[in-house]
Amino acid sequence: MSIQSSPTLLLSLTVLSGPVVLVCFILLCAFSSGLELTSVVEIRHKAIEVTLSVISGAYQTSLLSYFTHRDLFPSLMKFIQESNYPNAAFFPFTTLGLLANYNKFEFQNPYRLRLEDFVNEATIQSIIRSTGATCARLRDAYVDIQNDLPEGWSLTSTFGMLGLGTLVGAKPKQPVIDPEAAKLLFQKLPGAEAAILLATYDFAYTNKLFCHNLIILPPAAKGAEAPITSFLSLTSYLLEHAYTSSRCSLYARLNLTTLRLLLEDQILCKRICSEESKSFVRLCRQRSPYLPLVKGERVLAASILDAMIDGINHNL
Repeated sequence: MSIQSSPTLLLSLTVLSGPVVLVCFILLCAFSSGLELTSVVEIRHKAIEVTLSVISGAYQTSLLSYFTHRDLFPSLMKFIQESNYPNAAFFPFTTLGLLANYNKFEFQNPYRLRLEDFVNEATIQSIIRSTGATCARLRDAYVDIQNDLPEGWSLTSTFGMLGLGTLVGAKPKQPVIDPEAAKLLFQKLPGAEAAILLATYDFAYTNKLFCHNLIILPPAAKGAEAPITSFLSLTSYLLEHAYTSSRCSLYARLNLTTLRLLLEDQILCKRICSEESKSFVRLCRQRSPYLPLVKGERVLAASILDAMIDGINHNL
């Protein structure tokens, strides 16, 4: 596809001006045309980043009409299928989320239709695992500011209290942040990666297979978190800190809407309430009144109810 074949986009690029934008557009055209760059995966990844940057920066302009006519869905999904490194799905899936929401109430968005018809289970599971890993990182950003798990007794912790931790290889104790400073840090969360939650909602809204896999997908390794437990854990932290900023409040509401979609499905709801769903979910305990500390596995429904109660306690 040549630049001349899209007059509207060419005009937009002229208005934006600058060789950087033109280079970005050339990379975008190369990627969306299905250019095979299997030997230079980094370039394909950079092309997706450029696509996401253009979409994000021009979201309220007519520039995005180009993407509704130039279907990027196959190229984005192909990248997810062929990539073998962790979190490869983050950028393409976030891009799909933005495209699926563009003017979705004004016309039949082709990306929403594509999400609805998508049945490649292996790719769906890759997306879910990437989403779960992203949720865990976003949750850990809250924990880094204030660790809300009480430290149990151990020989290492005892030596650490006596200032002799180095003798037993104890890790340095995490410094305690001043409450006012912590409040300012909490206001900056969640991080930019939270944009993937919008795509998660859209896929859950349009695709039952995605919802099914989101609930049943087990942890990738022993001792790791399942994607749904990471999602619930992040939701708990968002709910407890929803008062800190309108942005956090909106993401909390978005996750609640996604959970509602899962619970409204009778089959999934039975699974969430059954013994088969037993998992450990780390719930937020950073503000009083605190939730009871639960270290064992419980059915997912119990963790969801606790998160909802905690959200009500801290936001009414």
